[in-house]
Amino acid sequence: MIVRYTLKRNQPLTPEQIAELNALKDRPIVYDEDCPELSEEALEDLREAVRERDRFLASQGLPPLDPTNRTEVTEEQRRQIDAFWKARLARQREEAAKKRLAQNQ
Repeated sequence: MIVRYTLKRNQPLTPEQIAELNALKDRPIVYDEDCPELSEEALEDLREAVRERDRFLASQGLPPLDPTNRTEVTEEQRRQIDAFWKARLARQREEAAKKRLAQNQ
């Protein structure tokens, strides 16, 4: 079951929400076809993507994305970040296609 909440920025959690989050700490992660467990290779790719994203943000004069960082991101900065992710995804797809082509030869 998916439960969604809409929170306003800097809005404190209610005691009920805190209790619900604390109760989830001890529950196991359940993987399925929509959310499979990632391989070590996929996890390392994700880590590299985050490092690459943070380098990109630093090149734009932005701090790394961090849940404890309360810095507002402007709409233009958000567009730049979106463009970064789209370009990275396109490179990943191209690399995967080349890899598949090499394996089939």
